[in-house]
Amino acid sequence: MGNDAADTRDRPGADPPANGAERPAPLEWIVGGVSALAVAAMAGFLLWEAAGGDRSPPVLQVVAGPVAAAGEGYRIAFRVRNDGEAAAAAVVIEGELRSGERVVETSTVTIDYIAGNSERGGGLVFAADPARHTLRIRATGYADP
Repeated sequence: MGNDAADTRDRPGADPPANGAERPAPLEWIVGGVSALAVAAMAGFLLWEAAGGDRSPPVLQVVAGPVAAAGEGYRIAFRVRNDGEAAAAAVVIEGELRSGERVVETSTVTIDYIAGNSERGGGLVFAADPARHTLRIRATGYADP
């Protein structure tokens, strides 16, 4: 009673603990090793991404969608795709309705953020009917996030 060393001698096949500490079970070694590998892999990935400063800049392409009546005006849906690897913030999309060389109406919208190699949508609202004019839609600028 109370003597741990005597208790372990009574059990067959039991090794006495070193300095009162128990040995880790094999499963603990396996879990510890897998966890260490996962942490090392994540650190390596983050370093690789941080060193990869050769990302292509944003390449923005805007495609107009269908026209729909919207209250007292018209809404033109659009999709903007960033084919570059770098993200773009505060992306300004401008749409113009033209009659020949004359700009009839302009509408703009700002998209907060477009990640690299991704796509976002939005809409431009006009008072004039886009079906009666030539539509010009494009990205006019962005900021680095």
